[in-house]
Amino acid sequence: MRKKIILILILFSFVWKTYAITNSLRQEYPNSLLTDDYGILIRKDLKSEKPAPFLLKNPPGYVYWQCFPRDRLVISLEDFGSTAEDIGIDENYSSLKITASNKHDISHEYVMRRRWPLSVYERRFNSWIKLMKGENYVCIAGEFFNYKAKMEGGKRLGVCSWIFEKIKTKKGQDSYFTKNVLN
Repeated sequence: MRKKIILILILFSFVWKTYAITNSLRQEYPNSLLTDDYGILIRKDLKSEKPAPFLLKNPPGYVYWQCFPRDRLVISLEDFGSTAEDIGIDENYSSLKITASNKHDISHEYVMRRRWPLSVYERRFNSWIKLMKGENYVCIAGEFFNYKAKMEGGKRLGVCSWIFEKIKTKKGQDSYFTKNVLN
């Protein structure tokens, strides 16, 4: 019995070290992750590039990861209403946006790189809903491009704008450039 417990602990520690962001990974990639990762990200997620420290002014043009509670995240699919005559295709253009926050005074808006026909973003919207269903946390990678302060209800709010790169949960991930992969 004692050997079984020790074996289980060894296996658990191996799996934990293999898949979780450890302190050594945080030291190796100190600027890639701006929040806690809640056990979602792995080395492969961080090693694509080593970004400079994050700055609100003069953003350096790197991809950074942030993770948010699922209940603080909203996905919006917008139909622009353009007709086929306006854009030369049979369906309307659309946009997809993720708005998330960890704090009450700052929100993060992740926008797509370009507009696509509604059916394209509708499929992605539905796959993200499945990817996030039942999850407590969601991690998003993006390239920061703007910070804007605004007044809303007499309170100063900050809005950080990002170009969407990837979304990941413990179930799987999706990227702007690759297909959805479920674990």
